[in-house]
Amino acid sequence: MSVVLVEPRIAFRVAVSQRAVYFAGGLFGPDFLEKLEAAALPGQRPTDFGLPAGRSVLDEAAALYRDARKMWQVFRHRLERLSEKESGTSETRNAWVIPFLSLLGYDLHYNSRAYVVGDMAYHISHRAGEKEDAPPVHIVAARKELGRVDPDGRPRMSPHALMQEFLNRSEHLWGIVTNGRVLRLLRKSPLLRQQAYVEFDLEAIFEAEGDAHFNDFVVLYRLLHRTRPPQGIADAAECRLELYYQQALEEGNRARDRLRDGVEASLQVLGTGFLGLNSELPYQDGDLARGLYEDLLRLVYRLLFLLVAEERNLLGGTDLYRDHYSITRLRRLADRREAYTDHEDLWLSLRVLWELLRDPTPKADGRPLAALLCLPVLDGGLFAPIALENLRLTNRDLLEAIYYLSYYYDEESLAWRRVNYAALDVEELGSVYESLLDHHPIIVQEPEGPAFRFATGTERKSTGSYYTPPELVQELIKSTLEPVIEERLKGSSDRIAQEKALLSIKVVDPACGSGHFLLAAARRLARELARMRTVEEEPSPEAEREARREVIAYCIYGVDKNPLAVELCKVALWIEGHVPGKPLTFLDHRIRCGDSLVGVFDLSVLKEGIPDAAYAPVSDDDRPLAREIKKRNAVERSGQLAVSARLLDEALFECALATLEVEALPDDSPQAIAEKSRRYEALRASQEPIRQACDLWTAAFFQHLMSGKNAVTTDAVRRALAGRPVHGQVSGMAEAVARRLRFFHWPLEFQEVFAEGGFDVVLCNPPYGYLFTARSAKFAKAQCMYLQARSSKNMASYFVLLALNIVRSDGRIGFVMPKSFTYSDAWREMRRYMLPYIISVIDVGQAWKQVRLEQIMLTLQLSKGTSIVPQIKVGRITGDGHFNTHFVHREKCKELDVIPSGVSPRDLELLEIIETSEHCMLSDICTTKRGASIKRNLIKPSGDIPIVQGRNIREFQEPTPSGFIRLEDIDKASLFVTPSSTPLFQNIVAHIKYPQEHIRIIGTICSSPVVCTDTVNILTVTLVGIDPFIITGYLMSNLINWYVHVFIFNRAQRTMHFDGYVLARIPIPLDKLGSLSEVCVGLQQEPNGKELWDALNSIVYSAFEIPMRLRQYVDSIHKPRYR
Repeated sequence: MSVVLVEPRIAFRVAVSQRAVYFAGGLFGPDFLEKLEAAALPGQRPTDFGLPAGRSVLDEAAALYRDARKMWQVFRHRLERLSEKESGTSETRNAWVIPFLSLLGYDLHYNSRAYVVGDMAYHISHRAGEKEDAPPVHIVAARKELGRVDPDGRPRMSPHALMQEFLNRSEHLWGIVTNGRVLRLLRKSPLLRQQAYVEFDLEAIFEAEGDAHFNDFVVLYRLLHRTRPPQGIADAAECRLELYYQQALEEGNRARDRLRDGVEASLQVLGTGFLGLNSELPYQDGDLARGLYEDLLRLVYRLLFLLVAEERNLLGGTDLYRDHYSITRLRRLADRREAYTDHEDLWLSLRVLWELLRDPTPKADGRPLAALLCLPVLDGGLFAPIALENLRLTNRDLLEAIYYLSYYYDEESLAWRRVNYAALDVEELGSVYESLLDHHPIIVQEPEGPAFRFATGTERKSTGSYYTPPELVQELIKSTLEPVIEERLKGSSDRIAQEKALLSIKVVDPACGSGHFLLAAARRLARELARMRTVEEEPSPEAEREARREVIAYCIYGVDKNPLAVELCKVALWIEGHVPGKPLTFLDHRIRCGDSLVGVFDLSVLKEGIPDAAYAPVSDDDRPLAREIKKRNAVERSGQLAVSARLLDEALFECALATLEVEALPDDSPQAIAEKSRRYEALRASQEPIRQACDLWTAAFFQHLMSGKNAVTTDAVRRALAGRPVHGQVSGMAEAVARRLRFFHWPLEFQEVFAEGGFDVVLCNPPYGYLFTARSAKFAKAQCMYLQARSSKNMASYFVLLALNIVRSDGRIGFVMPKSFTYSDAWREMRRYMLPYIISVIDVGQAWKQVRLEQIMLTLQLSKGTSIVPQIKVGRITGDGHFNTHFVHREKCKELDVIPSGVSPRDLELLEIIETSEHCMLSDICTTKRGASIKRNLIKPSGDIPIVQGRNIREFQEPTPSGFIRLEDIDKASLFVTPSSTPLFQNIVAHIKYPQEHIRIIGTICSSPVVCTDTVNILTVTLVGIDPFIITGYLMSNLINWYVHVFIFNRAQRTMHFDGYVLARIPIPLDKLGSLSEVCVGLQQEPNGKELWDALNSIVYSAFEIPMRLRQYVDSIHKPRYR
């Protein structure tokens, strides 16, 4: 029989292609459909639908289904009698949709006038009730497509886009749009990453033979009955639909972690299965566990791709494929215990499938064998041969692994639930798999034999650490990519020129992981491209998918140090951009494996030779030998370059042109992909002399300078450039180090990009912390481009400086960064250097619940022309995922040495009052230093001098010592004794375990000498005649605590230290605080005195002449110090 490959109608089909209910974009959770069908969600009892006692939901749905089918038949006949000129709007509304929805409890009312939001009018046809704020329901003619622009509509957009934009701009949360044949449920989504809705194919439901789609109608009834949407705006947040939506959001992280558990179990089952059945494995003994693990991940990546592709109906295939070779078939068999045998036929069928999906050789009437199953040859590297394919595996082990991939355990219902891969976002899948990449695999001997396991302590890292919240990603896309799109399209007059301009945009993530930012960028560019091509505001999912494939091929670049992360990123992009009938996009030249921070960034260094810094000895280096090699290298560096600078530049230019030629090759067939791959590898081979020179230059910083070993010097670099032989030991060492550390030479890897000036957009969520070894630190220190990053001791700063060096002069940079960048003394040099480039800083708080650091979203533009704009956009994310933003002057940030992303207009008003008052700085009249770290064995229960820790300090109270120390031990340990009447403060001024929206500076004055630990700050008044009580009380006032929190620590909610850096930035109106001394003496006698604390705050407020309304604002933030 003939076989036809059918392309899908919409984006994500749920379960199997025969279903008439589709979930696009993950509006609800991955197991939502299953729970809904099983009535396992709240609000699914008969009484919740307003049914009388004894009437079941299924009985009611069956009765309505019969009535609706009759209505549909009448409506269909009326449509058939219409002429081609008639739209059928009245027939669709009055003969079908209105009576149909009335069966579900709706009382539709016609909107006689458009909804007006701002300056826009939205002509929504109906509302679901008499009240003006009832949910909107838009009904268009059956002959109109929901995704196509209505040329007669106002504003000019498709019915779907009209409803979505109205929801996004109005107070309504939910809406329905339908043409009678298809009905869609939409929700407000201002940060729409992709189309997100639930679609019911009414035509399929009511045209089906018998009751084939009755179950889909039941789903429609349970989800769309009038008791599900809100009655109006007031109850929208409590309606059933919204509760389902919020529940899905809350369950997101838990579901990802449970999915991760299943993947982890699957990997262990597969690994143990291969170990048990194969006496010899094709991996090196020392790397057996790691080699096996890497191939297991590659195997599971394939299964993941096919699981998603099959459930979204993107792969095609005949019944023969579905019944005998598909992953869906394995999922069915995994439910049947009798299929768990010791035979190996299922594994063999998978091996056949891998071969079919990668082999483009024409073997069946001029076609590849995959065509016999109506499958495309996918290739792309995903199905390239791996060692595991030649091993044996039982049906038992394979099906158990498939079971763990197909189900997860729901702890709430105490049941196994099926994973709906069609409804899962690609980012969610990526976070699940990315969380496994750092696992440490081991092989252990168990009673049953060798077993594949993960080392304790590595297997529970949460997926939440990897899943970037979508609102953050979208805001970063909005601030970086969208302005570049707008600017790039300005100079393009016609559609062809606009398409070319759009596809010329280059986006890179230098620490791409599973590709979250790249996926978001690809979607945004693809939507713009699809709009151009379809001339529709809301292009069809098929048009967007075609556009995504092209955008991914031309615009998207990524780098990651972990080769498995690189492969995972490719899988994510393939899933997102796969088009039925076409092979997987060629991505080898765009998604690259390497250490973005280590390599040659400017090829001019090859001409200059290896710098002296490369020979600075570290760790076990032979220091005299290092000096000798350094001298020899200096002599070589002063010699003649074997290859002229002009010839090197010309060679690079020719390579860039050749790369563009490879890029221009088509990739719509397996043969074209193979040719593209061949040409790309040939191009890389032609660059080998330059690549070897780059490796040698970089390896010079990482070599061990020891006797008996030949060292890399400038001579070796220049010999490589000239194509002359390099000493075998030297070249071998450099090659081994380059492979192990994954050197990445940006000008070589992406020549075509740098020939055009660099990337247009750099997006990144870089690794935090200081991860350098002694040798990599030596390398980084020698790079001028990293100069400002050294004091921060944070990898994120190095990635930002890298971005500034690889972006075009008019490009944009978007980073998720530690919030400490905005205020910390360690980040000061970076902050000052980057201030002219900053466009916006948005405080997103604790973006990852499992990561205790707070983060910001930082947007930069390389052109310092942005500094002409005197203001920086700052803001904070709200609890509902929106952003409250405003502007602060760039010069003000420079003066404060803080980028106050958390400030409000009242904060800025207060700041102006304080700055215009007469004052000096606290550092002008006192100094501060921390106490010392004291060894435990020196702390005694009794002794000569009390020991005070930060936790012993309470407001104006005599500290209760933590112990005592002997005088002789003070001298031996080089400790110092703090004299009496010295102000002492807790060093930590913020909650650690339970962060709050304020800080608390806590101090006292000790009446006797003490020894302080390093959790205490000791203030010494340097100006004669200043009462220490004034300083102590002033620092504990509400106004100063507010000032320190907002304008020194930028409202950070984590550990903050009260030290000299803070002290130097606190203003004090010293001449107006004389009466403070008496109040503080009173507080020493009565620390909980309410009137005294009120008086202290009043004196400080009055000293700055703070008006009453702003005093109340500051007081509202702080918990009273009295009890």
